[in-house]
Amino acid sequence: MRKKHSLVFTSILVLLLTPACAAIVEQATPTPGIAPADSIATGVMETLAAQPTATLPPTSTPEPTITPTVPLPTIPAISTQPAVSTSTSGAQPTSSGSIINLVQGSGEYACQIISQEPIDWTQFKPRDGFDMHWKVKNAGTKDWADTVQLVYVGGDKLHTYGNSYAMTEVVEPGDVVVLIVDMATPKQEGIYTTIWGLQNKKGIFCQFSLMVRVYK
Repeated sequence: MRKKHSLVFTSILVLLLTPACAAIVEQATPTPGIAPADSIATGVMETLAAQPTATLPPTSTPEPTITPTVPLPTIPAISTQPAVSTSTSGAQPTSSGSIINLVQGSGEYACQIISQEPIDWTQFKPRDGFDMHWKVKNAGTKDWADTVQLVYVGGDKLHTYGNSYAMTEVVEPGDVVVLIVDMATPKQEGIYTTIWGLQNKKGIFCQFSLMVRVYK
């Protein structure tokens, strides 16, 4: 009778422990295809440890962009003088005009051209009459008196009277005088140059000129 009770108790105990064991086994058995959390964390850490540390490239300062300089267009110089002389008198211009404020000569006899009227390259019609004025300063140490004359030196003959003129007054050193010559343009069109100067017993010490254009 005691063995029967023992068998019954053992059977009941087995029945009670079977569900618990099944639960433990169920918890311990991993789901197929899903790795345990501890294994996943360990794998991630190992993967990170195995990968080399990425080295960032050094930050470089960008160099400034140099914009090429575009050359500006060159504007040609404008000249008021013709490229080719068209003088029809046969005499070519021997001077480019009076050089204003240039001192010529030295010592006792010297001069300085202050101004002229008309200026060089003034345009006239054929056979126009006009008075030429040169304002000249005595830059020497001697007076300009009867020993100094205004004379025609060369170039085109635009004057209407003689080739030389005596001084009508004494010009002392430092004084300014206006020299006047009556002139007229030729009937032919062209560029004309006439050259004049001051002359003493030794020769011409001061020279000036006029260039005009005759055009209908």
